[in-house]
Amino acid sequence: MDKIIEIDDNWEELLSLNIIKKGDSLEGITFVTDGEKWGAMCLDNPIIPIKYDSICFLSKMNTDEDLHIVCEINNKYDIFDYYGNPEYVGLANYDGRDFRCHEKRFFICLANSYKRGGRCIAGVEIDSNNSILFNNNGNPKWIRPIETYTQYGEIPNNIACNIKLLSSVTLKHVVGYPQTVHRENVSYVEIEANPLPFHADSSFLNQFVDKVHQSIFGNRGKAVSVDMASRLDYSLMFIHVQNASAYIDEDRERSKNRMKFIYYGTEYEFPITDPMFLDSFKREPERFANIPDVYLTISLGLEFEGWHHKLIAGVIIPTDSLENENNENRTSQPKASDWFNEYEQELERLLDQKADIEEQINELRQKLLKQMESYGVEKIQSHQFSISYTPTKTVMQFDRKAFKTENEDLYFCYCKPKQREASIIVKRIKKE
Repeated sequence: MDKIIEIDDNWEELLSLNIIKKGDSLEGITFVTDGEKWGAMCLDNPIIPIKYDSICFLSKMNTDEDLHIVCEINNKYDIFDYYGNPEYVGLANYDGRDFRCHEKRFFICLANSYKRGGRCIAGVEIDSNNSILFNNNGNPKWIRPIETYTQYGEIPNNIACNIKLLSSVTLKHVVGYPQTVHRENVSYVEIEANPLPFHADSSFLNQFVDKVHQSIFGNRGKAVSVDMASRLDYSLMFIHVQNASAYIDEDRERSKNRMKFIYYGTEYEFPITDPMFLDSFKREPERFANIPDVYLTISLGLEFEGWHHKLIAGVIIPTDSLENENNENRTSQPKASDWFNEYEQELERLLDQKADIEEQINELRQKLLKQMESYGVEKIQSHQFSISYTPTKTVMQFDRKAFKTENEDLYFCYCKPKQREASIIVKRIKKE
């Protein structure tokens, strides 16, 4: 049987020994957790025992008298008033939308990741003036909106596709919805994304970097056990790494896109779940085989067979890094005047001949087409040529772009990068 920390226990001593910790607060109510279960304090006085799987604020008018605390345990709900007096106990179903706090919260999106048929959206919280909010430990304050009507809290694709990395996101009617591992979770009624007028350079991105944790969720592995995760007070990190490398892991039944990188001297290797980055990677895999400078959002996934796996939920390459890369490419290449002159005249002569010949061939093809239509001949066979006549007809053409938009998950599941041989494209500049 789970240990329950009752309201008559010495919570001050438990807090001083770090056995329990404080979470979100609103109007004098503070959530408290022992790492697995949740309770609440009112103005530092225990009012709800620490025994619930999740807990959240709900309010009609955003005043003390109307504030309610909804606690969930074993898929049933207990509802308390502001002073911890139970109003409903053991509700099998509960729709709290009428009680929700009428407030707005803002964040800059740093993660838009695949999640069980939908998306996981998360970011660093900001105020109405776009100033970053920080936790007591000096790290930026994370927020992860979840949908209460979907099975795993995932944001539906049709909503999430409008939220880009580094978008400014507004949440309306927000309430805290911390869960055992994902304590940054909040529920909401409305979500809206707007782009911000800034460049994603290193100086801007460095504001969000985790400056406290020198390992990723407490160990060097690819996952965190349920027991270990329950002792963490965070499930999201934004880190700056160098010399990262994206690749396709074929050593499994179903290939996965992964990335290796070094963080504080330790090599890590996690799956990539950022759809926008994966789209670029599948089009140009060789470009991301070596990424000198990159910022990553790392998230703990949902529990699977006793583990929470670490995922790369957002990939941002700073604009100044891209500019430096482009400058290096330009300076490393010889000028066209150094070697191209000797080829230019020959290329011009051959293209002129090609254009003349193609024009003559097209004229002859039109004559043949008219003759075959006139004689009603569908095929001509000679010693040197076989010519077939095809009448006018309507054919179906595959629209790759439309298919990708309407069937995004299917497209990314079955479209894989293909290595192409090096090639060049020669385009002639039209003269005025």
